[in-house]
Amino acid sequence: MHNNEIHVGLDIGTSMIKVIVAETQNGQTNVIGIGSVKSKGVKRGVIVDINETANAIKEAVDQAAMKANIQITEVVVGLPANQLKIEQVHGLSAITSQDKRISNDDVKEVARQALIQNLPPEREIIDLSPTEFIVDGFDSIKDPVDMVGVRLEMRGIAFTGPKTIIHNVKMAVEKAGFNLREFVIIPLAIGRAILSDGEQNFGTVLIDVGAGQTTVAVIHDYQLKFATVDQEGGNYITKDVSTVLNTSYSSAEKIKRDYGYADSLLASENNEIQIPVVGKEQPVKITEKYLSEIIEARVDQIFARIFKMLQPIGALDMPGGIVLTGGSANLAEISKFVQQMFGMNVKIGMPNQIGLKNPAVTAGYAIVKFAAEQTMTERVVKEVVFGTQIQQTQQDNIYSENKKRGLGRRTYDKFDETDTEEIIDNSFEEDEGIFKNDPKKKITDRVKQIFNSFFD
Repeated sequence: MHNNEIHVGLDIGTSMIKVIVAETQNGQTNVIGIGSVKSKGVKRGVIVDINETANAIKEAVDQAAMKANIQITEVVVGLPANQLKIEQVHGLSAITSQDKRISNDDVKEVARQALIQNLPPEREIIDLSPTEFIVDGFDSIKDPVDMVGVRLEMRGIAFTGPKTIIHNVKMAVEKAGFNLREFVIIPLAIGRAILSDGEQNFGTVLIDVGAGQTTVAVIHDYQLKFATVDQEGGNYITKDVSTVLNTSYSSAEKIKRDYGYADSLLASENNEIQIPVVGKEQPVKITEKYLSEIIEARVDQIFARIFKMLQPIGALDMPGGIVLTGGSANLAEISKFVQQMFGMNVKIGMPNQIGLKNPAVTAGYAIVKFAAEQTMTERVVKEVVFGTQIQQTQQDNIYSENKKRGLGRRTYDKFDETDTEEIIDNSFEEDEGIFKNDPKKKITDRVKQIFNSFFD
């Protein structure tokens, strides 16, 4: 982490686009500006209209820049966990300098070796998180720079995502007039930002209940080990209230926020609420309990699916319990409801900074905090990842041009089984309900040992 730096985090959410500006001074990260506007062109966490999203991004960034009294030219963007794949990777390189002292260039080279894999044309590498470095057989090294050795290895976790999602985010940021500095995986960033050291180490289930979708993640041994998305969130609760009560969406959102409970048993049958109903001049009265029964039905449906996702993989035995965050975590008594359903300790997670103590801003805060507090080694690896993204974009442009001319993809871009590094696809299979271990084996003399379980 460097002192006296400005970092700008961009969270492109379904309901709101949030921008948080932070400054690092003497090892501390302090928020100096916030921008927040209604989201446009985004559905279920994914951009569906680049121009509309670009306009909203510019408005939010300009708002944050004015409050921070700075000029913003580049942003760090959070990416959702939609179709995110988590893969174990391994790199090996020789130290070529005469004095055999390991430099940042050696770290870059071993990271490049770890990323040598043939991805399907629809996927792209988003990030690479080193778990350990090994120097001449000595493992568990976090920062190998300035050590002396002849062989450097790196074990890490690579994150890949759909190229369409990544491309649309890049285009929206560029059309808004800003440079994209790097991507940050949102659930990984949230884990670092709001979980305690023990929760990250021993294991915690992190559930981000957003407006358009609910993201479920497992943080264990300080790493993101599992991530999946349920395609329902707070907006669905609001739509249910709007439909059942025949009231406008804005009215439904307000009464949900002001009077609704996630657990209808905790709501009062005596408290009455006046609801403006479409087609009627006079408002209609309903009880707080009736409203909460509508809300509870959808909340129960969402978390019942999440329970089925987590139970087979042993995540419900995590000592850290469940941490809820996201805008819909503000729903009254939602933590008690989830605690009763899962039989685990449940709490609401949010930033601890004054003025930001709201789970709705957790993602934006986590993005900028993650970017600001990266170690030098992590930054060096990020440079390699970003270079890989640029190279892939160039290859895609060549392919598009060749396609227009009636030519096929260049030979270097074809899948070659003999060039494939051994990887483990730990994506969640809903029909199997387990971590899927389907390694692509490299035909070499050396066979690596496959991790059978993340939680071993």
